[in-house]
Amino acid sequence: FVTVMISCIKPCRYAAKVSPVDAVRYTETQGGRKRKKRTNKITSFRMAFDNIKRTPKKAVSVILSVSLSVILLNVTVTVSRGFDMDKYIKNMIVSDFYITDKTVTNPLRADKNLDSITPEIARDVKNFTGISETGCTYMSQQMHTLSDKAYENAKKICEEYKAELPEKYVGQLVRDIYEKHEIISRIYGVDGIAADKLEIREGKFESGNYIVVSSFADDGSGHYYDIGDKVTVDFGNGKTKEYEVMAIGDIAYALSPQFSNMLDIYFTMYSDEFIAQTGETNALNIAFNAKDGEYAALENQVKNYCENIDSDLDFKSRSTYEDSFRSAQNMFLIIGSILSFILGLIGLLNFANSMITSISARQHEFAVLQSIGMTGKQLKKMLVSEGGLYAAVSIIFTLTAGNLISYALIAAISNQMWFFTYRLVVMPLIYSAIA
Repeated sequence: FVTVMISCIKPCRYAAKVSPVDAVRYTETQGGRKRKKRTNKITSFRMAFDNIKRTPKKAVSVILSVSLSVILLNVTVTVSRGFDMDKYIKNMIVSDFYITDKTVTNPLRADKNLDSITPEIARDVKNFTGISETGCTYMSQQMHTLSDKAYENAKKICEEYKAELPEKYVGQLVRDIYEKHEIISRIYGVDGIAADKLEIREGKFESGNYIVVSSFADDGSGHYYDIGDKVTVDFGNGKTKEYEVMAIGDIAYALSPQFSNMLDIYFTMYSDEFIAQTGETNALNIAFNAKDGEYAALENQVKNYCENIDSDLDFKSRSTYEDSFRSAQNMFLIIGSILSFILGLIGLLNFANSMITSISARQHEFAVLQSIGMTGKQLKKMLVSEGGLYAAVSIIFTLTAGNLISYALIAAISNQMWFFTYRLVVMPLIYSAIA
């Protein structure tokens, strides 16, 4: 109803300005330049083509309205098929299961408990039947005093990535760097799976007086420290130790507390060194894999432990994220298909309305054609040819320019989706063309 009302506003204003005398004189075929007489053979198809050319604006409107729904459908199918489960799962979880505190997995909770996995809980988990390997992540957060070189690098980062550091969220953090030469640091201790899944971008991870240091950007650019630099890590309570930077990298996002300060630095070492320096024995999380054929049984044990034995804990599993992925994919496909259907319906109604209006306005013209010998069959053939031309041009536009428009829309959408892999899809266009 709203669509019809909006569509009628401008035409009604034009119609209100037309006097009765002007209305009587009006026919769709009036006006324009005089054309030279032609001796070409006149056919129903030729006459249909000429009729479309007489009203180019209307023809373009009809073609675009018919094509738009097909283009949107193609975009919807392409994007939904481009959802890459492997990328999604790899980013969201690096093991079959992991257990942590409920506050960590709840994105709405700011007061996250970052040391909920006690040695007793870790022991209970390792005693589950069907586990093949485990790994813990420990974490401590402190203020880090930058070296002179790191301070200069941090200033360059603040300038280079200024657009990504909104004053509202990181203004104080930037001032701390410039005024105090300090930055928020996270110190991680890892072992087992957590150590194996480190995202190393440069160098290698070794035990001893070595650490892995993060960069500002996920792709490894924006170094605070370089490989070979010496860095003094503050563990709190006045305890510090100097390490050599052995690698540039970070722990897997799935094993992190899953929030960011936007401007911070991460130091990662083996858990035995972390515990020796901090005295902290509680972990942020514990990750573990199932033996072949034991996944379902292990999932039941984990679920029972988190629901009935320690209800403060929560777990995530590979199947949890697979279900979440399929839900998001289906939701996108359903919503896109509904929008495509609505636009398609509007396009068909627009096409039908244009044809009916054209026929109604050209009744005088048809009467003249029939008076000079055009049969009813020829008249119908001309009108069918006119509709066929609209359809043919719409198909050609959809398969050519429509593909380019689809690609542009898909690129804009996929830039916001880190788990998207582009795959060329043209079958919706072909099926729609056939239909």
